[in-house]
Amino acid sequence: MDYQVKSFRTALADWQDPDIAMFYLAVALGLIDDSEPWGGRKDLFWTNNPVGNLLHAQLRQFADLGALDFDEAEGRFRWNPNYELP
Repeated sequence: MDYQVKSFRTALADWQDPDIAMFYLAVALGLIDDSEPWGGRKDLFWTNNPVGNLLHAQLRQFADLGALDFDEAEGRFRWNPNYELP
C-alpha cells in the first residue's frame, strides 16, 4: 500500500478493500497523517467506532452517487472512471 496519497480518486483507481478505502478517505479529508502505515490508527478501520462507521458510510454514499463502484461479492470499492459531477 502506498501511504503517500495524492488524491482519493488516484488512490482508488484500482479495487480496494473497505479498510484501505476508508484509510484513503481519512487521509483525503485530513483526519489522519499518511506518513506512516494506517496513520498510526489502524483501530479506526478495523473496529466498531463512530469515525470508522462514518468513513464506511461515506464510501457507501459515494457508491450510491456513482462516484465509486462497489463490488458486492468482494465487498470492495474503486473510483468509477466514468463518473462526472451532475
